[in-house]
Amino acid sequence: MTEFNCEQIKYTFNSKCIDLSYNSSKISLQAKGINVPFGLEKNFNNYLLKIILNQESKGLFETIKRLEESNIDFLNKHNLLSNSDYKSQIIQKSNYGEFLVVKIPLIKNQFMVDITDKDSNIIDVFKIQKKQIMDIHLEMN
Repeated sequence: MTEFNCEQIKYTFNSKCIDLSYNSSKISLQAKGINVPFGLEKNFNNYLLKIILNQESKGLFETIKRLEESNIDFLNKHNLLSNSDYKSQIIQKSNYGEFLVVKIPLIKNQFMVDITDKDSNIIDVFKIQKKQIMDIHLEMN
């Protein structure tokens, strides 16, 4: 995972939300050999992956934590949110440790992700199994 400099994040107000960009592009993070112990999960109308903290995901977790700290600083600076109101995407489970919760975007009942197997064949998102090891590319807005 390459070094991520939070000072290069640009926050732009629009009518509905605050957009984030990094070097004039979407924030994009990649990591290899990531453990997804529970496979694809459904929580209400959302589909999630939980990434466990281990040696392979350590850099990803550190980057997400720095990104969240930057977001909190920005929101506090503009009096938009207090620290206690910010919900981290990293959760603690007493029997497993830390997890990064990643929401799979779904628009008009269509998943907005590309998932491929080791031979670059596109596969269905529902083929993500428990205890699967994946290379991931996350984009955030």
